[in-house]
Amino acid sequence: AFMAVSIEATSGLAASISSLPGARVQISGSEVSNNEGVMSSDAMLPLYSASEAFVFADFMGDYGSDDTYLMSPGLGYRALNNNQIFGAYFFTDYERTSLGENFWVLSPGLEWIGLHWDTHLNGYFPMQTKQQNGNSNFASNLGINDYVQLEEGTNNQNDAIMTPYAV
Repeated sequence: AFMAVSIEATSGLAASISSLPGARVQISGSEVSNNEGVMSSDAMLPLYSASEAFVFADFMGDYGSDDTYLMSPGLGYRALNNNQIFGAYFFTDYERTSLGENFWVLSPGLEWIGLHWDTHLNGYFPMQTKQQNGNSNFASNLGINDYVQLEEGTNNQNDAIMTPYAV
């Protein structure tokens, strides 16, 4: 069974290429099965605006029923020029996995949004030090056959390459 619910509220100006967006809040949730689901939220709040540009704060969060979550606060800047939006942003992501591991990631980025296309260039810089604990190897050589795929009608076999890390 799959169920999804989404709520979105936008105040002020409509979020379109011809006008800068006002504050927005989105909350959504979905149930994948009887015991598993995800709740997501995203809020954008303009902090300063000029005639063709604005600075904003954004907070995104996800929570999974398996005690996993993601918090992602950030700051950004967007400017309107010739019906195009140019922007830059910086986020810090904090994630807790189902195995109880916690990760911090710094995420700067640049964006261009046009009438029909948009492009985003993101960087992801983990803050934890990690140490490779062994050599890379095919998953099937490690006894993990979940990633092995045989292409029908060929002799091709696909496998994942795995590298063990201590985080």
